[in-house]
Amino acid sequence: MRTNPLYETDPAGFVSLRWRILIPIAVVIVIAVALSAYLLTSRYTEDVASSEQNVLLQSAQSVTNRAAELHEQQRGDALRIALTSNIIRGLRDDDVVTLSTQIETILNTTNYGSFIILDNDGQFVAGGIKANDEITTSLDGENIEQEGIVRIILDGETTSTDIVELYGTNYLVVAYAVEASGVRRGVILLGRPLSQVLQTLRASAVTNVALYDLNGEVLQTTFELNSQVLVGLSSEPETVVETISAGNPIQSTLNLLQADYWVLYTPFVYGDQTLAITATFLVDNVGFSINVWRQLIALFVGLLTALLLVAVFLLINRAANRAIQVSVTADNFLQGQFDIRTNMKPRDEIGLMGRKLDEVADFAQEREDKFRTMLRRQRRERAYLISILEALPHGVIILDQDNFVMFMNNIARELLGEQDEFQRLKILDDLMPQEVGTALAPGIYALGDAQTIKKQSNVLNVHAAAVLSPGKSRIGTVILVQDISQQVHQQANQAKLFNRLSEDLQQLSKIQSSDSEMITVFAREISRHAVALQKMIVDMRELTKYSRVDAQKRQRAILADTLLLAVVNDWRQIALAAKLDLRLNLERKGVYIIGDESRLRWAIGNLVDNAIKYTPAGGSIAVETKEIVNGLLHMRVRDNGVGISKKDLENVFTPFYRGTPTTDDNELIRVPGMGQGLPLAKQVIEAHNGIMKVKSRLDIGTAVYFALPVTESEANSLPLLDEELMEGATVVLPKDVDIDAIWHDSQ
Repeated sequence: MRTNPLYETDPAGFVSLRWRILIPIAVVIVIAVALSAYLLTSRYTEDVASSEQNVLLQSAQSVTNRAAELHEQQRGDALRIALTSNIIRGLRDDDVVTLSTQIETILNTTNYGSFIILDNDGQFVAGGIKANDEITTSLDGENIEQEGIVRIILDGETTSTDIVELYGTNYLVVAYAVEASGVRRGVILLGRPLSQVLQTLRASAVTNVALYDLNGEVLQTTFELNSQVLVGLSSEPETVVETISAGNPIQSTLNLLQADYWVLYTPFVYGDQTLAITATFLVDNVGFSINVWRQLIALFVGLLTALLLVAVFLLINRAANRAIQVSVTADNFLQGQFDIRTNMKPRDEIGLMGRKLDEVADFAQEREDKFRTMLRRQRRERAYLISILEALPHGVIILDQDNFVMFMNNIARELLGEQDEFQRLKILDDLMPQEVGTALAPGIYALGDAQTIKKQSNVLNVHAAAVLSPGKSRIGTVILVQDISQQVHQQANQAKLFNRLSEDLQQLSKIQSSDSEMITVFAREISRHAVALQKMIVDMRELTKYSRVDAQKRQRAILADTLLLAVVNDWRQIALAAKLDLRLNLERKGVYIIGDESRLRWAIGNLVDNAIKYTPAGGSIAVETKEIVNGLLHMRVRDNGVGISKKDLENVFTPFYRGTPTTDDNELIRVPGMGQGLPLAKQVIEAHNGIMKVKSRLDIGTAVYFALPVTESEANSLPLLDEELMEGATVVLPKDVDIDAIWHDSQ
């Protein structure tokens, strides 16, 4: 209960007069309404419950009567069919065609769902099942001769009934023996779908019917069947079994689909046999009706009571309303809301008090408007400053006088990581001297020289400046952060390049020319190093970023056979000079790939070059095409050379990385190169939307697997090379099982 501010000083507490009068009256009215509703609805409840139970009993009796009528009809139809001459003659002559024709005619002209004919031994002769106006004459997998209803007829009975499941659908079946001239010829089974039977048995639209087997399992229902309905219907198997034992109807209640139902369980007698239990469901409307009556009565009495209470409340409220208005206005004033006024005229003490309160609110409103205007101007200036700092190409950090972060732009967050405001930027604490240096701008002074720090994989250049007030006191710090990782990386690469060039040139200076044999050796070394220098120039040229855009500018359809053959012919003479067997194996021929021919030819040639360098004399190198997977033609270049160690294998795609390959005698293999071949080759393959992987085993060999997108367009394919350039046999290199398995497992 809210306390009125006007009476907060009252020692006994304040309770409004309106509540003192209204609460007792409301209690009396509530008691009267509850008693009236109870008396009026008690009699109504008894009448409604009795009426619904009568409807339920009548519906259940109707189900029983209709079941008897349905049995007589179905039994009569079965008898007439059993006496049909075509049926008797077909069984006597074993004429399946005549029987099948008769079955289709009966199923098409009646509402029966199944018709099966067995011989005198219970073996299937002919039959049909109708579903969705289509007739199935094959009953493969359905052991109908094992059904109990068939055994009863074969044991000498003339007719019998049962529920039989065929192809997942339950049928109510009447079996009848076919006899002619005192000789039994066979058995006919005439069945209706249980769904159709229940719709026939259903007494009215207000009831629903369910059929249970003798174990309490649901066979069929007129409810729309789903998992929730099935669970609800299966919740009382004991009641079903009790109905079978008692042989009399049993009434119960059940909550299904958030509704209460009256349920009457009765034995389902079809002919002289109890085949199942029938449950008749009727919605229990007693609770709903009671609630409706109670609500109507309560509404009527409550309306009268409310009218009385409103009249009393208006009389009391008229006297207290002006004081409450002043109190509410004062509350809003204390909460900072100065736009509410009492608008009272000073005709009495309360009016005078309200007028003075309005004057105080006017003064406070004027002060608040000025303050809001100043805040809006400051926010605009701050937003403008932040937009400028965010647009700068370098990271900007602003610290307060205690070195707590006040602002960081997005670039600074990316370089230094996320930092919460008002947290110390510890990574820069040791880099900022406290002594103020030269002036950089009015009020901004340098703090020492620029510093270089490492943050994860980045190298950062940091400049700090102090911000001083007009009185020369330090009020904050501005830090500029620049990422110089690329420049540092380029300088390191240049140093590696010059060191490698120096090593190669030193190799030339060691050659002596004392006799003709040494001159020959010298010439050969000069040639070899000249090739290496040419290769270095190509590598340096490829240092320029080769992207997918570059590949797309020059791409066209290329016959993979021709491309690989051209690469093999480019390196055949060099392989022969190294006493190596270079082979081409095309397991998939006639496949077109799309790409930049010159770049792909260079990249694949680089793989062959590496294989030649690290394969001892007498070894073999194979360039092969494999299968097409997910639109990619898989290819590989493999050798049986010295292989790559596990440590070197992890860095084969690192620019400028040179491994430490050794011979069988553990001698280091020194070959010309810059460590740029494989990285650039992979860059070219990936620029063509391809993939590349390297698998290797020491002293076994190395395989470089790569895959490129295929295309079906052959309009722009490469012309075939001249026959003279296509010399050399294509043979299969012995497969390295381990390397193949590793590649396929990684896909």
